[in-house]
Amino acid sequence: GFVPAAMPPQWQWTVGPTEIGLSVNGRRMVSARHAGSRGGAGRWETEGRVERFIVSPQVLQQIGADFDIAALKRDERGGVKVRGARAADDWEVAFALDWNLRFDGVPQGNVQLRRLSGDLMVPAASPFPLELERLDVDLTLARADPASSRLSAELNVVSKRMGRLAATATSAVRVTPEGGMVLNLADPKTVTVDASMSDLGWTSLLVGDAIDIGGALQAQIKATSRPDGTWATQGALRGMGLRVVMIDQGVRLLDGTLQARLDGERLVLEKLEFPARLRAEPKEWRTAEWVSTNPDAKGGWLRVTGDWNLFESQGVIDVALHRFPIVQRADRYAMMTGKLRLDAALPALNITGKLTADAGWFDLDM
Repeated sequence: GFVPAAMPPQWQWTVGPTEIGLSVNGRRMVSARHAGSRGGAGRWETEGRVERFIVSPQVLQQIGADFDIAALKRDERGGVKVRGARAADDWEVAFALDWNLRFDGVPQGNVQLRRLSGDLMVPAASPFPLELERLDVDLTLARADPASSRLSAELNVVSKRMGRLAATATSAVRVTPEGGMVLNLADPKTVTVDASMSDLGWTSLLVGDAIDIGGALQAQIKATSRPDGTWATQGALRGMGLRVVMIDQGVRLLDGTLQARLDGERLVLEKLEFPARLRAEPKEWRTAEWVSTNPDAKGGWLRVTGDWNLFESQGVIDVALHRFPIVQRADRYAMMTGKLRLDAALPALNITGKLTADAGWFDLDM
């Protein structure tokens, strides 16, 4: 209905329950149920839900073509396709959306987006599915004062392959004299992240077959904005059972632990440590006997500590080794003790220190 002369608390216009469906090539892409909307001078309310809508590269490209949106149009450049491999754009996700919003001087209400089915592809040299189990976004607007609202956003992602991520963000939303809504750069904003990856093995799909990365990683991080637009961070990162293996080069870093923290603009690496683990025996018998039976060859370790400025890309990294087999192959072996310091202000890098070979053997037969 439409009653332009109505005075508060009466509404000037109302729209009742409505159902909207959109199909493309015979396939239902959007199903929406509009519960109702109404409004008047300086105020309005709306509620409804989209029971299902599809998001995929093909849908986005079609929207780009229909509405002339360059960023969504198909990239016609060619490429190499590997038979049997999935492409980076071979994904589709079905979502549902609920909203209950109102405005009476400031915006209030909530919007909820949740995944119903489908998956995303991670772009890489060999794209792979994320194996999504959950993807939810919740937005809440609550009155803070007569001219602003507090926006709270919550994101939850669970991936069978990559782990879980829970993130929250808050900010003020201000109303302009013209009735618009803006985020003020000077207003305080916070972002918190709680992430857990039970197995980093999926990273090998990004870096290639030459390197095997594994272990568990946890991160709890909080970032707070400053009035000038920069951010201050704090939080902790922990890793357990870490491994970095490059078989061809004989590098075997196993059972590693990580302790690090964010402090302002700095990443402080308190300790990244790998104990010595003998996994390959050199062919030369004297070296093999020494590294496997001599007490002086036991209890080795590699330890990395340091401090890195994330915004200035500079810092100092210290590497210490004690009886550590840095190269382990049957035809080459090197156990080292010593210290190195990497002093960097990228792109400049200065390396100082001293390393001593405790044991080593290289087979030069061609």
